[in-house]
Amino acid sequence: MNREENIHIYASGPDAVIDFIRQMIEKSIPPCQNESQLTLLTKPSDISKTLEGIHRDIENLTDPATKPVISILLNLVEKLSSDYSTLKDEVQRLKDMINHLKGEQGKPRIKANTNRVSDVSSEQERKQAATSEAENAEGFKLSKNSLLKLREHRIPSEIIDRLQALSTHTYETEADFVNAVESEIGDELSKEHIPLLVKYARYRKRKRKAKLPQIKIDREEFCPVDAAVLPKDAVSKGYQEKTVQDLIIKTDNVKFHRQIFYSASLKKTYLGPLPQGYKGDYGPHINSDIISMKYVNNMSIPKSLEFYRNFNISISTSYISDRLVNHLEVFHQEKSAL
Repeated sequence: MNREENIHIYASGPDAVIDFIRQMIEKSIPPCQNESQLTLLTKPSDISKTLEGIHRDIENLTDPATKPVISILLNLVEKLSSDYSTLKDEVQRLKDMINHLKGEQGKPRIKANTNRVSDVSSEQERKQAATSEAENAEGFKLSKNSLLKLREHRIPSEIIDRLQALSTHTYETEADFVNAVESEIGDELSKEHIPLLVKYARYRKRKRKAKLPQIKIDREEFCPVDAAVLPKDAVSKGYQEKTVQDLIIKTDNVKFHRQIFYSASLKKTYLGPLPQGYKGDYGPHINSDIISMKYVNNMSIPKSLEFYRNFNISISTSYISDRLVNHLEVFHQEKSAL
């Protein structure tokens, strides 16, 4: 095979090269020696699978002059396949760019399924972790509703009456619940009815965050027992704590008495300054609440006006509007400083 034939086959693309290699292998391998592998080569569209088959078939070549030629052609195929994939991606990228410029959407990018990162290293440990989580998320209790459902399933009344002693208890695991049932009604009755009892006693635990540690305590108050109602043998056992949340919204109208001094020699009056934040007719709380009502609570100006007038605050819509429009420089400065 001369150089011109090599160039012609290379320019014809991967499929033509693969067909040529297949023909040369068929000539070199004796008939019916490797029919199963030759069958794989009848689908040159799947380049990667075909190349794997060719790698195996090269070892069976009997002609020493053919082997190096096929190796060279195989390298050409791999190069063509790589160039084809690169050009295909580049063409798709350019098509997507053109579609984007036209205002259309490009080809969607579908991400491959990937395994989630897990702290559990083995399948057995994953199962144990899932089982432990499921056990911690459930409990067992024979509530009134559970006992009514058991009656509907024709559990004998005498058994229901004996199980009512367990209605005030909660059990963390199924084994603890089964042991408690056996202690009340015996082993034989437990084996007969335990599937239904477990089914209707099981409940899902609610995942609640601790509320009390998040509550700020503003004041504490002690609630004594009236000594007149206590018997003589009553002994103090300390206190039971109860946290109650409340919110107080009240006016804080202040009349400032500003001290005045006058200097005759300097012809100057000295006036006691107001505390910081008090400027104009309204204090710092009203001025800050106007902004909070608008941008945090999404209240309109009429609703803000209604709120203040419910507390007999003499304020106008024009003042509220002015605070929302002309007094936000501090917030802009804070944003610029970030």
